[in-house]
Amino acid sequence: MALNPLVRFALCMFPVTNAVDELTLYCNARIRNANTIGHPGKEEPPIPQELDFCSSAISKTLLVALTVGLAVTLPYFGLVTALIGASLTMGVVVIIPCICHYYSAPGSMSRAFDLLVCFLATTITAAGAAWSAADLVRHVEMGH
Repeated sequence: MALNPLVRFALCMFPVTNAVDELTLYCNARIRNANTIGHPGKEEPPIPQELDFCSSAISKTLLVALTVGLAVTLPYFGLVTALIGASLTMGVVVIIPCICHYYSAPGSMSRAFDLLVCFLATTITAAGAAWSAADLVRHVEMGH
């Protein structure tokens, strides 16, 4: 269970870091092309398809450091993420697949079970979100 948040953080940051790497490549190519405009005999250098290891490692380390700094700096960061997790995770993991199965298999024998699971998951989600919201409000009122 302790590894789960670390893996989830890495999986969430992977597309962001890839987008930053691609943006860096795009900006470098634009700068390189801007330097060759107006020089008819100058040949354009080849555009690299990926960043070298050092540049990629530096950009990813900076992004992770900024994210960690933001999490440490913002008050109630843990409570806000608990509220978001309580309200969204169950919907994505349990409720939406259950509803999709309910509508994709209309003649199935498990339609009553699907409805039961959807009802229980919705109830648990609402209770978890209410609990997290109450905890957040209590901490804000106390001034922690």
